[in-house]
Amino acid sequence: MREWVGASGAKKLCARGSDPALLCGPSTSPLGGNLTTLPPFLKTRPRSVLGALGLMAVTFVVAVVRLALMKDWAHPVLAALSLSFLAALCCLWLYGLWRRTTWLWWFTVISGIAGCLLARISVARLHDSMQISLYWVQFAMTLTAMILLVTPVSRSWYRRRAAA
Repeated sequence: MREWVGASGAKKLCARGSDPALLCGPSTSPLGGNLTTLPPFLKTRPRSVLGALGLMAVTFVVAVVRLALMKDWAHPVLAALSLSFLAALCCLWLYGLWRRTTWLWWFTVISGIAGCLLARISVARLHDSMQISLYWVQFAMTLTAMILLVTPVSRSWYRRRAAA
């Protein structure tokens, strides 16, 4: 019989440890003992998803840098607030994708592909060479992230949440 002293100082008995036969038997938990291990797709994220999320994180950092370069720093409070809002939105976006939010995955893929298709219009509006080069870096990373997000492994990983 197993005994231990609780926080109140009283001796308590462990029901499972009180009988040696129960130590080797199946679980007596009311939740059941059928779950032995998690399915592989719940344990780890596919490499394509991890790569896409990493690229999107760098893309979001470049977006914040680009916005900081475009801001009018004569009004630093407003500029800092808008940068903070954008950074918080980017973090929430990545967290939603990390948590396998299917609708956010769809929105990310559609908006990312649309942004890549409309790149020529966006570049025409830029006049600073630093902004143009940062935009192309952002474009290349976004395009690569979208390709990684629409691979069959990534698609099935995001869709399994609804089925699980």
